[in-house]
Amino acid sequence: MTVTEVGCMGVKPNMNIMDHTTPEAKILTDAWEAVISKPGGPQRVYWGLESVDASKVWGFFDFDSVEQHRRFAEEYGADAVKDIPKICTYGEFSKHIKMVPSSDVLGSPLTEVILAYFPQHISDEKKKGLSSKIQEILREAFPDDARVAHAWGVENDFPARNENGQPRTQPSLHMYHGMAEKSTTPTDVLEQEHNAPSEPLSFHHKELDRLDPSRPACFPNRSSELGFIFAVVGSIMVNEYFVSGFPIVLSALSGPSNEVRTWPAAVINLTTAILILPLARLAEIHSARLIFLCGHAWLIFWSIIAAFSQNSTMLIACRAMQCLGPPVFLSSSVVIMSRIYCPGPRNTLTFSILGASSCIGFYSGIFFGALSAQVLGWKWYFLIGAFFGAGIFIAGFLTIPKSHGNSRSDLEMDWLGTATAVTGVALVVYALTDGGNAPQGNVALILGIICLAVFVYVEGWRASQPLVSAEVFKTNYMSRLVVALCVSYGSFSLVLFYASFHIESVLYTGPLLTTAWFIPLTAGGFILALIGGFSLHILNVRRLLIILCLGFLGSLILFSIIPDSRISNSLLYWAFIFPAMILGIVGVDITFNIHNFIITTSLPDHLQAVGGALIASMLYLGMAFWLGVVEMATSAQKEKRAENLDGAS
Repeated sequence: MTVTEVGCMGVKPNMNIMDHTTPEAKILTDAWEAVISKPGGPQRVYWGLESVDASKVWGFFDFDSVEQHRRFAEEYGADAVKDIPKICTYGEFSKHIKMVPSSDVLGSPLTEVILAYFPQHISDEKKKGLSSKIQEILREAFPDDARVAHAWGVENDFPARNENGQPRTQPSLHMYHGMAEKSTTPTDVLEQEHNAPSEPLSFHHKELDRLDPSRPACFPNRSSELGFIFAVVGSIMVNEYFVSGFPIVLSALSGPSNEVRTWPAAVINLTTAILILPLARLAEIHSARLIFLCGHAWLIFWSIIAAFSQNSTMLIACRAMQCLGPPVFLSSSVVIMSRIYCPGPRNTLTFSILGASSCIGFYSGIFFGALSAQVLGWKWYFLIGAFFGAGIFIAGFLTIPKSHGNSRSDLEMDWLGTATAVTGVALVVYALTDGGNAPQGNVALILGIICLAVFVYVEGWRASQPLVSAEVFKTNYMSRLVVALCVSYGSFSLVLFYASFHIESVLYTGPLLTTAWFIPLTAGGFILALIGGFSLHILNVRRLLIILCLGFLGSLILFSIIPDSRISNSLLYWAFIFPAMILGIVGVDITFNIHNFIITTSLPDHLQAVGGALIASMLYLGMAFWLGVVEMATSAQKEKRAENLDGAS
């Protein structure tokens, strides 16, 4: 049975795409002709503007099946419509319907469309009964010379708008009526009443009731989707692997002092934080799939070079080069995921798996770092990481849909915003982390603050396409959520870094025993992250977020009051370290899921990639920034103690 794709795009201002004498109309017509002429393309195409809001163009494409549409989109679709971004903005949605008796009704010069929304899990038997009633209603409502058809959606998350034109949080049995005007060529259009201006979206947990739990159409089977999830999840795992294990490997070398350990540990968080937003824009402009693969290739290369370093200085230099890889593949991962998964239970579960797997990656870094430092030799830490990265590269190459990694020529790179943001954040974090040991530290801090002020001005008043659109922060509670994410993960990074440092340097615990002490953090985090993915859409997230922040606070307090006296390490572990890690995992994993859940369900489709990149950026920025703040505080304390000793002598 023929399947009809239904899609909607925004039209750029001052574009008359229905007047066939204009260049923009020729672009659209040529695109549809190219689509039809390609092998496996649609049988017929209808398109047209909404009669009330001419900024929306709708298209209907007849395919033999959803699978045919998927294959066509991967092989020819992107090339056929490559010029459409010149006249249209983002696509609002793309769904499929099965029309009865056929889509011939769309060939009429004037079409009225009625949309009705039913419960998401309606049975086939009820559909048959409703179809008969719908046909009777349509025959009575329209004259005999009108052609009539009805259809059920293949997907069950069709977007809905209320009478005021605003997104509907929960579809109910409600009818929407509208008229559509057609041009003289075979075109048609869907139209709904929506004269009211668009309002900023706000989160509501009932919105999830209408979202699609089924597998995205770009994956032909479950194994392909699982392979894709492994590639994306593996990306954050390998990043966490190199975050957590490197300090252990570095401490096993004789060269670096304790003061030198902080900067190499924080630099991967810093590079990820400052580069992920501009690289996400590049991934949207160019091929996100290609950028994903290049990022992993870069990481693999420098990991192998690091394994053959001759001294600690060369190792730290290789570490700095290696740290340019994670922001590249993490940013493209966010872009690809935002294009494939719409906000909903499946999207929430995917992000929950992402959060759970970060625990595994973090613990793997500690485990293999300790194993390499104490048994295998430190070089194996980098070789194991390179091997893992190669597996992710292969999985990404085989499973990332080519159609979801294509470029968007309507976007432009904000180079001025990128330059000021990268420079400003790098200088500020450097001044806090290591600049206090050098005379130029204050100069770096002042220059960094100036660059950040220029960045705010450029993004708010100068850039035509800023890295972070102001529309993001107009969404309810978005600013507070971003700050909360930055602070919460920044505080937890202190637990992660200084806990391992304290356990090894103060309690004199070996690397392997330290690894064993971190097991509750990993196992509990994995379990809680998955549980959160299944239950977030039915919980009160505001109250849950408050409880989780208290977990962060309790973890920090317990680590800060561990006695310095030589008490049994076993007693210290069960009295302080174990409960601190339990409180920490309660905070970190579900907090990550909640922020992803709220931000991705609050933003419209065209801002999903920006929202995802913003989440990742704030997460790593919080880690790098607060490590720098604490390092500045500890440096000041050491200087004060040194002065007191000099005065006493």
